[in-house]
Amino acid sequence: MNPINYLFSAYLAIWIILAVYLLSIRMREKKLQQEVEQLRGLIERADIHEGQEGKPIR
Repeated sequence: MNPINYLFSAYLAIWIILAVYLLSIRMREKKLQQEVEQLRGLIERADIHEGQEGKPIR
């Protein structure tokens, strides 16, 4: 096998691994953002339910 083929294979493998890694980071970031929005909603509902709008939560 030609050395150029090895080089090409190595670069291809690195790019594939990098793409998968970045995709996994993006998916985790999206999931965290959804959790943050859910928690914000819970906090707002708790504030409204307890009549403590604007007061810090303990």
